[in-house]
Amino acid sequence: MRVGNCVRCAANGPVDRHHIKMRMEGGGDEDENLEDRCVPCHQYIHATPAIKEFLEHERRHGQADRIVVAQLRFDRHEEYNSVEQIRLRGTYKSYWEDEVTHFLPLIEPTPEIKEWRRLNRNKRQRENRAFDKKMAKAAKEKKC
Repeated sequence: MRVGNCVRCAANGPVDRHHIKMRMEGGGDEDENLEDRCVPCHQYIHATPAIKEFLEHERRHGQADRIVVAQLRFDRHEEYNSVEQIRLRGTYKSYWEDEVTHFLPLIEPTPEIKEWRRLNRNKRQRENRAFDKKMAKAAKEKKC
């Protein structure tokens, strides 16, 4: 670790050398590919792609409640690790430290979902009545 100024928050102190293009993607150790980042900003920049990827995955494949949670996690990540917050706190803060991000929110169903539930509930009720009648008839025939 060396002493310098963070390119993100301008903090003066210990900094990590961050590879702009990661080595596994073909980036090298040349000065043009390196930038100084304080530890919190370095943690932030490495956590961000995974959180964005999760959000994009949920937008493509997720249900509405999972998309809301992914967006909430991304928003909290950004809020907690803004330049101002890192300057004030001096540390990186994970969205996971906020218990709200652990649970799926309660979402009011859309009118379409309410209608679908109503129709399926009625269908299940009809099926259950038919099954009960069938079982009662079978029981009556067994007694005879």
